[in-house]
Amino acid sequence: MRTYDDYAESRQETPDIAKAEDALSALLKRIDNSELRDAIDRAAGHVAYLREKSAFEAGQKAECL
Repeated sequence: MRTYDDYAESRQETPDIAKAEDALSALLKRIDNSELRDAIDRAAGHVAYLREKSAFEAGQKAECL
């Protein structure tokens, strides 16, 4: 069984993800307060990580059924 870390190392960037990351980066650049900008960036990254990990784990459970 693969672990999430193995999966994360092998995943590939898709055009949709790259476009969304570019859009987020452009929005973050518009925020003058660096502490707020960094906090929003960290929060967005953490949400993305948790969603991806949850989806991976759901797929692993489905493979076991």
